Amino acid sequence: MKSFSTQICILSILFLGLLSTNNFYAQGMGVGIAVPVSVLHVYENTTNVSTTAGLTIEQNSTGDAVVQYLLTGGQRWVTGVDNSDADKFKISSTVDVGSAPRITIQTSGEVGIGTASPSTKLTVSTATSAYGIEHTDGTIRLATYIGGVTPIGGWIGTISNHPLVFFANGSNALMTVATNGNVGIGVTAPAGKLHVYESTGTTLTATAGTLILEHNDSGGESSILFKSKVNAGDDHAYIKYSEDGSGNGSTNENGLLEIAVRNDIPGNVYQDDIAIMPSGNLGVNTRTPGSTLHVNGSGRFGFASTTNGSIIFNNSTNANTVTVQSGVTSSGYSLTLPTAQGAANTTLINNGSGVLSWAAAPTGTTRYTIASGATNTFYSDSYIQFRWNTTTDDIQFSPQTGHTGWWDLWQAFELTPDALESGTANSGADDIDAATVGTWYNLNTGFTEGEYGPGGIIYITKEDSNTRPLYKIEQIFHGTYLTFLVTVFP
Repeated sequence: MKSFSTQICILSILFLGLLSTNNFYAQGMGVGIAVPVSVLHVYENTTNVSTTAGLTIEQNSTGDAVVQYLLTGGQRWVTGVDNSDADKFKISSTVDVGSAPRITIQTSGEVGIGTASPSTKLTVSTATSAYGIEHTDGTIRLATYIGGVTPIGGWIGTISNHPLVFFANGSNALMTVATNGNVGIGVTAPAGKLHVYESTGTTLTATAGTLILEHNDSGGESSILFKSKVNAGDDHAYIKYSEDGSGNGSTNENGLLEIAVRNDIPGNVYQDDIAIMPSGNLGVNTRTPGSTLHVNGSGRFGFASTTNGSIIFNNSTNANTVTVQSGVTSSGYSLTLPTAQGAANTTLINNGSGVLSWAAAPTGTTRYTIASGATNTFYSDSYIQFRWNTTTDDIQFSPQTGHTGWWDLWQAFELTPDALESGTANSGADDIDAATVGTWYNLNTGFTEGEYGPGGIIYITKEDSNTRPLYKIEQIFHGTYLTFLVTVFP
């Protein structure tokens, strides 16, 4: 058979080689070839792919089946099957293939570099704080690392001045770690410690967003913590979402979002604040705020407990009502505001039941001087206006819109009985039904210029109402002038 003939040929060649001259040795030995091109040249021209193919080195005892490579006086390498270690194929740089192998291949296919017991398809073992696998084109160097100081662990990154880039499914860069430590998601040149870029922004839904923090425990929390360098174990700020953190409601879905900063005692030398600095307006429960602070709904200023007090602005069902909660008595009262803006020079007055209305603002005493003989309006507000009528020698008034029906009490001073017209007294009262807006009504009779001494005093207020102001008019004659002093009591 051919295999037997081959064995006879090899033995014959080896035997002849021992007896050969130097010239024969220099030509080499050929197996299956007449003109060998190296010291040993094995040639086949068959279809063999199994145990009958190639060159077989077999060990039938406890030793190893190996091939050794030696540089005279230098390095020796041994490759072969380690008979004493589960028949693993090893490459060693010592005389023993099983001693300190550089590469090991287990019969199940795992490859170990630096270890004789690989646990994965490729296991690289190094000393602590050493690089392992490197992939390079001669300039960019990607490597693994084990150990370190802070932290101690497994590392992967570049050991050249190049960013570390992550991709998936053959894509372009999805995440980049720059050489300065900045991390970019969707951007290869991140401008901050975390830079997220979307070519098309993500529409927010309950299950989708650009950045998602999620917890898997019912009633749990998700948060972002801002640590303080000073007093780091206590001082901090945070944004936190609690799935059931609100004290309102009666279910387990009372979510609460907190934005807070915590330090020492507020108002002490240590104090932290929260500032919201919009370039426009700030809206609560509205996406179109119309002022610096726009609260669409009820609002509360002060403390939540009844022991401290607060002011509550109610919602649209009673939009004009403001509730003042007293902290001292744990009671409260409501103030109902007018539905419209008041006129100029008016103020709010209380009817005793919390209903507020507009009234003329207290102005003190105002002086108006007119020339004698002239008819001039000398006072006007949102309720009433006054004038001196030189034709009738009377102080007259005209009610403003919505304010008809007045009562006046007049008193003339420095009058003498013989100077009084028709012997009337020097004081009196009138019920004036001033029913028409724009019509002038007399406040007194007979305040003729100069006839009754220096002047008189008139009081006027709204009939059967304490919601209107009281007016005091003092009239003084001096030469060719009349001076009126008007005092308003709201």
